[in-house]
Amino acid sequence: MAFIAIQTTFVQNWLIGIATKKLSKSLGTEVSIKKINITLFNKLNLDGTLIRDQQKDTLLYAGTLKLRITDWFFLKDSTDLKYIGLDDAVIKLQRKDSVWNFQYIIDHFANPPSTNSKKGITLNLKKLEFNNIRFIKNDAWRGERMTAKLNSLLLDADNINLNKGIFSVNQLNLDKPFFEITNIPELRPDSIRIRDQHTNTPDTG
Repeated sequence: MAFIAIQTTFVQNWLIGIATKKLSKSLGTEVSIKKINITLFNKLNLDGTLIRDQQKDTLLYAGTLKLRITDWFFLKDSTDLKYIGLDDAVIKLQRKDSVWNFQYIIDHFANPPSTNSKKGITLNLKKLEFNNIRFIKNDAWRGERMTAKLNSLLLDADNINLNKGIFSVNQLNLDKPFFEITNIPELRPDSIRIRDQHTNTPDTG
């Protein structure tokens, strides 16, 4: 009975509401999902996913996020993530000092999983499908703003496995890609800027 109930839209959205409230509280910012649809065997669809940074600005908004994973994944020791679909999405990476607005998420999930558990997710992509995507990297600390947009992206692969360093791509189609980098006022003090230039410090702080 519980197995049947968890496949209903009402129960799935009730559970995701509880989960996002707990995550919002632990992160100290807003995490919300308007609607979720889970097929326990291999499919996960999220509508209206919103994650705000700790300044209450949008870090990620996705109209639709679709994931396809290993069939019967809940009975297996590991899970392959085979397909990622993303529609009507905005990603905004920002900083005014040496810390990016997503660092709090990295810090929150920094503890490694228990070595006693074999379960994990492996990125083993076969297909990547993006529609109407906008990416903004607003680096006021170093004085640079990068904007990337695309109408659609379709990637079809034999295998993309980051764990094994495999990149075998059959087809990559881009529709109306746009990329722009502009200079903005730099907030980094001269003393740090000169030091970073002298030591060739990468764009991480």
